[in-house]
Order: sequence, then structure tokens, then C-alpha cells
Amino acid sequence: MNFGAQLSVVVGCAALWSCTPAQRFYQPQTAVPRKPWSGTSGKWGGYSERQLNNGRVEILFTGYNEPSLSSCAFFCKVRAAERSMLDGYVYFYGAEPSVTQTIQESNFPAKVIPGRYEDVPTVEWVKGPNGEAEPINVFRPVWVPPQTIPAHTEINTVNQAKMTINYRGSGKKYDASAILKSAAGGSQKMGKVHLEPAVEAKLDF
Repeated sequence: MNFGAQLSVVVGCAALWSCTPAQRFYQPQTAVPRKPWSGTSGKWGGYSERQLNNGRVEILFTGYNEPSLSSCAFFCKVRAAERSMLDGYVYFYGAEPSVTQTIQESNFPAKVIPGRYEDVPTVEWVKGPNGEAEPINVFRPVWVPPQTIPAHTEINTVNQAKMTINYRGSGKKYDASAILKSAAGGSQKMGKVHLEPAVEAKLDF
């Protein structure tokens, strides 16, 4: 691995570690984990919408192990505000998001990870132009023996928030512009929410 490749890995890891919940999870839902599953992924979950009768819209936000229930509720309300602005309304109405948590078990069969060689960084000393010893970084192959992972069960949580909104004045009144400006500014400790360009164009930042 050359220096450029090493730098790319370091930069990529640094970017991953600095990701906020908003950066990782606020997105339209396009993927769900395939069973058996465990852990979390920024590719899973997000918001979805369903048009109901009488002009109502159902907003869902789903997280797989992450984000938390309270975060799902926050993101659900943000998406409701986006939907309202996209529909041409500064205010929308409804109740606070309701939240549910479902437990899912995933049973993993036993498996064997084959033995393999992995490149491990080491430091070697070479003679420099002036005859002095200089350190260089090199990668040497090291044998990693086979590993057996026994059958096991993982317990996962599916966190979901739901909000049904309308524009007819039924329920609590929400200011979509205020919600979105707060979310885009990162004032809720979730990080700055990236809004749809069409929504940002309607807001006076």
C-alpha cells in the first residue's frame, strides 16, 4: 500500500468517526437489513411517506438499532416540516410523533473464516544517501490462522416514529420554517440536517 492509499484510508476513517446522527441517518428509506443481521449501518432506514385521505400525510422514520427512539421522533418531525414546505405550507398540524420499538432476533449459523495472509505495516532501516540509517514503512505478509465463529443469536431493535400531518388546522400547530432552520443549524445536538434543495430555496437563512 502506497502513501496515497494510506492517506485515503485515514481520511475516510476520520470522516466516518466525525459523522453526526443527522449525517448518517437522515435520508429517504431505501434499504433495510437482510436477515440475519446485527449492528447498524448508515444505509439502513430513514424516512418514508404515505398519502392518506382528506389531504393528510403519514410520515415514518425508522432506525435499525440506531438512531434512538428520541432521534427518530426528531427526524420524523423534521421530515414532516420538509413535506409541509414542499406542499406549499409554512404551517402544518397534527400530534407529536408516536414511537414504537420492536425487538428482532437474528440467529447466525456457525461459520469458519479461512486462513489468509494479511499485509502488516512494519518499520525497516535502510542506508541513506549519507550512509546514515533511515526508517521506511513497508508491508509484510503475515499468516492469520483460520477462525471458527460458533452459532449465536443477536438481539436487535427496530425504532420507529410516526406522525400524521394535515394542513386544515386539526391538531397542534407547527411552524415548518422554524423547525427546519433549527434542524439545519444543528441546534438539537443531532448535527446539521441536510435538507432538500427545494426546501432550502424556500427558507430565508
